[in-house]
Amino acid sequence: MLVVFSIQNAAAQNLVENPGFEEIINCPDDYSQLFTTESWSTPNWGTSDYFSNCADTSQHKAANTPSNFIGHQTAFAGAAYAGLYAFYKGNYREYIQGRLLEPLVKGQKYCARFYVSLADTTGLAVGRLGVAFSEGQVMQHTFHPIDIESVTATSDMDILNCKDVWVELRAEYIAMGGEQHVIIGNFMSNEMTDTMSLNRKGVSETEFWSSYYYIDNVCVAPILEDGSCGCGFMPSVVSYNVDCLEVNYDTDFSENRLKGYISPSEGDVVFLKNVHFNKGKASFSDQEAAVTELDLAVRMLKRHPEAHVLVSGHTDQAVPSRLRKGLSKARAESVYYYFIRSGVPRDQIRFEGVGDSKPLVDHRSKNATIRNNRVELIIESPED
Repeated sequence: MLVVFSIQNAAAQNLVENPGFEEIINCPDDYSQLFTTESWSTPNWGTSDYFSNCADTSQHKAANTPSNFIGHQTAFAGAAYAGLYAFYKGNYREYIQGRLLEPLVKGQKYCARFYVSLADTTGLAVGRLGVAFSEGQVMQHTFHPIDIESVTATSDMDILNCKDVWVELRAEYIAMGGEQHVIIGNFMSNEMTDTMSLNRKGVSETEFWSSYYYIDNVCVAPILEDGSCGCGFMPSVVSYNVDCLEVNYDTDFSENRLKGYISPSEGDVVFLKNVHFNKGKASFSDQEAAVTELDLAVRMLKRHPEAHVLVSGHTDQAVPSRLRKGLSKARAESVYYYFIRSGVPRDQIRFEGVGDSKPLVDHRSKNATIRNNRVELIIESPED
């Protein structure tokens, strides 16, 4: 077995073998080669795909990452991911089937979580995908939706139309006992599948009525005694519409968190780039801009009550040294009490002031005052 890139999944209880598709048997030399990644297979005649940067040659571009035959996407983690058609003419379907490290325990409640990204050159987005579990490896002799009981994997959006970011999907399942495979895909017929037409500029006629998704970082884990998912943060299910097609994951990380494009995770730092203060004071210099952004943060916190937040205030060297820590704490406190007045529970948030000890840029840099005098939200675990 050839290992191109090995990572440790953030969830220690993950039961999925090769959850990030990093372990491979052979490097794929074309599309339709899910069988070249360890522990993954297809449960029907559909020809699901495997993409890896080991395929980065002129002959193997179709199965490469980040660019391949169906679009361009950087892996959620590592350098590989899978791909499948969730919707295609004639009810054609593709799935991915993964092996678990151990059988599921009868009566135990499990959570499943994975990440999807809509391929660039596809004409439709679907509303949801599904998850199924089986004791043995499934192989149904059909190109159509497979006949198996499944549960819906939900996201924080009504339509999975994000091409530039990875979207988290999750499901819950009570085990019958003995299941040792997980299957992901669309188990509904075309007639029963919710779809949305996209901007089809540059989309070929073949892909005009298709919906193709990249899939990465699959996790199955027990639901813990406190109700949380063993995979880590499991955001509450809230449906809302966002236009993901304009999101840029790299440059708008904090904005994506606030607007709900990406769920908050422990360790994230969300910058409130429109919350600025009057010189030497804890009052907002632009009340309207600050309130607009703080209201987004409030919505994020209410949508994700499991995400505990430290409001951290910062100043720079332009403030007299004896006042820096006090002023930074007062600014963080202003944001903290705005959240409290807006209905965020007190036990979900706390605040601190760190003065000028953690500047973003050197104090001599351009715009240093604006960038260093800031308030940021640090996502913590509930125990912190």
